[in-house]
Amino acid sequence: RLLVAAAEHDADLIVMGAESRRGIARIAHPPVASRVAKHAFGVPIVFVPAPTRDDARHEVPGIFTVLAPTDLSPAGNLAVPFAYSMVTAHGGVVELCHVHERALSNPPYAYDRLEGELSDSERVRIETELRALVPADAERQGITTHVTVVDGGKAAEAITQAAERLAVDAIVLGSHGKSRAAGALLGSVSQATVQRARRPVLVVPSSLTRDPNER
Repeated sequence: RLLVAAAEHDADLIVMGAESRRGIARIAHPPVASRVAKHAFGVPIVFVPAPTRDDARHEVPGIFTVLAPTDLSPAGNLAVPFAYSMVTAHGGVVELCHVHERALSNPPYAYDRLEGELSDSERVRIETELRALVPADAERQGITTHVTVVDGGKAAEAITQAAERLAVDAIVLGSHGKSRAAGALLGSVSQATVQRARRPVLVVPSSLTRDPNER
């Protein structure tokens, strides 16, 4: 019914809690958010984590800093404009990020594992590709962009760690769901990020065709 209502109202966005039922409760009552993600098509969804005791529930939260990780694929890059749209009205900061996945030493202080490490030229190439994604009018709208390349680790873990380190207000990333027949909005990285994140996560499906600035 949520998806039907979203279609009837031509909604640009669905915002819902990311439930965390476990064990038998999860089997008997599958989280609504998971079922919506499975069948959503053509509409971004914001998954909001369970509140902590310190959260002010009676205030409208401000979004001024957004983490926008992308693997530089078309689906990953599609989500980037949505990160900027979240701070267009009042300005803010977009943290553009790319995670170069590779195994790290364990424990991390044991020794440096150089296998698969990015070269200086590869890092420069990735940073250049990230900067090419910045909208032409971002600076005029009061939006500052920071570019970061994370070399090593698993994508979802690196993304959630970056979100905490940078104290962002939200995370925006793309999904690699290919079509309605694929039956799922969440890809492996986006799903793992939603499950791990302590901050709202906006997942933009690759099936989306509407520009976030169009009405």
